[in-house]
Amino acid sequence: MGVVAKVKFMADIIPIHQKRTFSLDEARAVLPIVRRITERSSDSYRMVRTRLDAVRRDPSECVRFEERLHDIVVDWVESMRRLGCEARGLWIVDFDRGDGFYCWKYPEEDIMFFHDYDGGFSARIPLESLNSVQEEEVL
Repeated sequence: MGVVAKVKFMADIIPIHQKRTFSLDEARAVLPIVRRITERSSDSYRMVRTRLDAVRRDPSECVRFEERLHDIVVDWVESMRRLGCEARGLWIVDFDRGDGFYCWKYPEEDIMFFHDYDGGFSARIPLESLNSVQEEEVL
């Protein structure tokens, strides 16, 4: 299977309610798609937020813009779910690896962190630390 075919396969939408686990290579193969969707959603959110701030005195306009912000986030969360990822906060994405999560936050360039199932964003550790701990456990 060529690189292009593998990346296309990794980006396939998964069936509803199917759990997906990722190796680091698989998570990194999906990351460009996650990043592109997140960047678009973040840009849209920022534009709508700016417009909301400009109309704060008009309650009906505020409601309209707040609903749009909500829709942007819901659409983004659903897109992440379809890719087999988990949205864990605004623009934070977890990739289940079977014993915890690879963790990415927009606009990070790469997946560089991990946290276990009980931890969260504040408990993330650099992957190089994780790798050295695992190597010590093997020895």
